Parts: sequence; C-alpha cells; structure tokens
Amino acid sequence: MRKLALLFLLFPIALSGQVMNLALVYVGGSVPQWGNSSDMGAQINAAYASCPSTGCTIIVVPKSDGACYTYNVPIVLASSGKYVLLQGGGPTSEAEGTRTTAGASGGACLNYAPTNASSALTLDYSPHFGGGNTPGHGIRDLILENNGCQEIGGCGSLATGIQLGGTRSGAQNGAIANVRVNGFGTGISYVDTGTQSWGMVFTGISVVNNTTGMSFTGSLENISLFGGRLAANHTGMSITGNADVFAYGVSVDSNLTVGVTATSGLFSCSGCHWENESLDAPITTHYYIGSGAASLVIEGGKAIDDDTNAGNTTDFWFKNSGLYTYIHGLLIYSPGRKATQIVESNYPCSWWVSLFNDSPSVLTSITGGSSMQGVFFSNDFVGVSSVQAQFIIPSQGSPFGTNNVGLSGGWGSAAFAADPGGTAQRFNFVISSNGVGQAPNPSMYIYFPTVWPQTPFYICKTVGGTGSPAPLTGEATASRSQMTLIFNGTPIAGQTYQIQCISQ
Repeated sequence: MRKLALLFLLFPIALSGQVMNLALVYVGGSVPQWGNSSDMGAQINAAYASCPSTGCTIIVVPKSDGACYTYNVPIVLASSGKYVLLQGGGPTSEAEGTRTTAGASGGACLNYAPTNASSALTLDYSPHFGGGNTPGHGIRDLILENNGCQEIGGCGSLATGIQLGGTRSGAQNGAIANVRVNGFGTGISYVDTGTQSWGMVFTGISVVNNTTGMSFTGSLENISLFGGRLAANHTGMSITGNADVFAYGVSVDSNLTVGVTATSGLFSCSGCHWENESLDAPITTHYYIGSGAASLVIEGGKAIDDDTNAGNTTDFWFKNSGLYTYIHGLLIYSPGRKATQIVESNYPCSWWVSLFNDSPSVLTSITGGSSMQGVFFSNDFVGVSSVQAQFIIPSQGSPFGTNNVGLSGGWGSAAFAADPGGTAQRFNFVISSNGVGQAPNPSMYIYFPTVWPQTPFYICKTVGGTGSPAPLTGEATASRSQMTLIFNGTPIAGQTYQIQCISQ
C-alpha cells in the first residue's frame, strides 16, 4: 500500500484522463469525455479551459471506426496568453474516389456541420501587446471540413474554417502544418482587429473546395506558405489589406475564377506551380488579378493550361493594374487553348517580364495592356530591351503586307499599295497613285495583321515618296483590328507616297 501511495504522489492521475503532464491533453477516442457535452467542439473547448494559463497541446485521438468527428459547437481557443497546439493524434485519411468525386475523409478529421455565418475554429489567444514571438503553437496534422463538402468551388456555405484574430492578435508567429481545410465559404480568414496575426507560417497545407480559400485583411507582416496547394476553390486567395504573403513551392490549381486576387499588398511566389485542369469544360486561366496598390512577384516555377481544345480562348493569365509586376524565369505551356496575352499590365502598373515560352505557336501574345513602359525578356526574342508598346508577341507577330491596306477611289482608278514592311506595332508601305479620278483627302483602310488585346495608339505620317507630303489624320479611329487614315491633300497621278505608322 505504501508503494501504491508513493506512485500516486509521484504520478498523479486526474479524473479527466490526464497523466503526468497537465499541458498535454487528449480528446476523443477512448479518452474520458471532457465537460457535459458529447459534441467534439464543446469537448475541445472544455479541454482548453482546463489547460494551464500558459497553454497546452491538445491531441485529437481519431475515432475507432476511422470516420470524422462531426460537431456543431464552434471551437474557440481565445484566452489571452494561453497558447495552444491543436494536433491530430494519427494520420488523416481519404477513401478512394473517382476522377471527379473525392473519397470520404477520416482519421484525424473534424467535420463542422453548420453552414451559417460562423467559424468552425478560432485562434485568438495572442495578446495585443507582447507575445508575438512565441513559437510552438497553432494547428497541425488535421482535416477540417464543412459538412463533408468536397466540390470544386465549394458548396455555397457561409461558414469560415479557421479564423485568425477577432478580439486579440490571433496566433502571431504560429504555425499551421499538414492541415486540409475544405468546403467552407472562407477556408482560412485573417480578421483585421487593429493588431494582426502576423508572422505565421503555413507548411504543407491543402486549402481546397472553398468559395474563398484564404482571405487576408489588414497590414499583415510576413505570412509564409511552404508547399501545399490552393486548389479547386472559387477564388484561391484574396488579399484586400496591405499584407506581405510569400509562397514557396505552392500549387495554385484549378480555381474557378482566379487563383489569387489582390486590391493591395504583395504576393510573392517562388518555384510555384500554376495550373488549370480541363475536365469536361475548361477552368478559367486567371491565375492572378491585381488592382489598387497590388504587387506581384514570380520567381521561377511553371504556368500551364491543360485544355487541349484549340478552339477555346481566354483573355489573360496574370493581370495587374496595381503597382508592379515582376516575373523572372517562369515556364509557360499550353497544349491547345490560346490566350490573348499571358501578362496584362494596365496603367499605372509597371512590369518586368522574363520567361520561357514552351508553346510559341499557341501562346503567341506575351504582354498586353495599357501600361506604356516595361522590360521584356523571352526565349522568343534576343537580348533585353526597354519597351514602350501596347503588346509584345513572338517574332513581332505576322508581317504587314499589301493585303493589310485598302485604298479609296480618290487615289486614282489604278492606285495600289506596295513595298510593305514591319508588323502591327510598326509598319510602312508605299502608295502609287495611278489612273484617273484623284480627289482631295482620300482614305487608307488599315487592317492590322495581329489583333491587339486593347485599343492601340498610333502616330502616322508621310515620310517619303516622289509626291508632295501631306499630313495624315485618323489615328483616333483605331480599334483593336483596324483604323482609317486620311491623306489631307490631293494625290498626283504617277507619284508615290510612303506612309509610316508607329504604335505607342
């Protein structure tokens, strides 16, 4: 009996199932129930309440039948200064599915049933001041899903999967690793509360099948993503605050409308994989859309479009009208679907683009938009050049020919165009005024050999020939495919007039 009493003194056993370490808590499985409710959300909350004031590790023991825990009570881990690591006690799992339907989830898995405007799991324990450099807390090795939804673009839920912040400063400097979040209205949401859940690191996460995968608001500092994927969401990532988001080796794949959208902030992606799978119908190739004060940086990686239907087209892959776009070393490829341009840069955004085009016969237009200045470097060109143009295409596009010029009758009954040169971006030709019927102010109908992605700006003038030069007007009539120029004079039979046009 003395030995037994001594053991109890050395290793106290709590009635709730805890042994030795009060900062290591087990929930689920054969562990005695925490609190008065069988709901797993309520039990995790009760376990968290029992932890020491400095925090604890809560381990979710998988169910014996391998299924997910379905719960209705939101998990709220939000006591100031009480840090927590919520961890799965075994592997996550997924049963075999089909090409278009995922298998059932299981293992270390929490299934939040409500689809109303609520949060399945809230982390908000970092104090407003101090405590932001504390390591070793967050979430790892879990599946968090909403009512079992695993459909591309989500299932219309209003619920949030993981909310960071709300009253305090979220989980500053915390880590979320090997976690899948699927089926929510917003998978992972940062809430702007004045002080931010900055410095967080995401490793190997899968944010899939949500309406919005990840949402960033507020001035968030240095959010890092290592590996993992943002896939099959309606919108993969939304940045509406001045956040710094750095991604390394992340897949942005098959999001229905856009991979990343930003109205401000920086999204920097190194060695990332941008892709859109084509099942029965193509998924949009809008990998990034930026505006306001948004900046995009891409270092290396690959961007591909799996749609093999050459009859399908899309307007752009990466678009920015914010601060700047910097792309260096990106490989682009498409087996059939054309894009008006890979990068669309609109004023006042500046750009620097260096990429390798592995599909020059399909992806014939690389840059476009109203940004007038940028630097472009591709395997389709030689060297680096400072460019002032509306768009750039491999080998400067189709050559300008005499079939791209039409003449009105005022040039003479036997007039013709000859000696063409250049492309849609810069071209020249010579008109020979022959026959009879010359009249004042004849027209020239210009049909661009390559259709512009947006309406171009031209400067045209008479630069030579045997006839007397006259001013030209009509550049303002330019559309994406053609324009009409007026020769403000009367051509003379037997004389020639050399015309030159330069786009800006």
